[in-house]
Amino acid sequence: MFLTLLLGMLQFGIYLSVTNSLWNLSREGARYASVQRSDSVTASDNNTNIENHVKKPAPDGMLPPNIDPNKLTVDISPASATARSKGTEVKITLTYDMSDKIFVPMGNLLNKKYTTTTTMMVE
Repeated sequence: MFLTLLLGMLQFGIYLSVTNSLWNLSREGARYASVQRSDSVTASDNNTNIENHVKKPAPDGMLPPNIDPNKLTVDISPASATARSKGTEVKITLTYDMSDKIFVPMGNLLNKKYTTTTTMMVE
């Protein structure tokens, strides 16, 4: 009984650590997208810059070591950089495959695909 409780606490701790890292990445990505917009680059270049900024590993970037960049999907809305003008909103949605982080079967209690979204105003 004690071992089951201990494994459950360990599983929740790992899961919450990863979700907290994803929340921070989402906020940092939205902040970067809200101030990074440039009319001199194409929309795809702008979106690639944002995605690369989010997926760049620490210590130079924001991606913590407990997040695998290959399992992280970054969605930027609106997709067109020209639609992100001052005063409009930019939304960053991160989706992460957590299947390798879940080692204790808990049914549907823990999401295997975790999604977090942050919306900020473009400056």
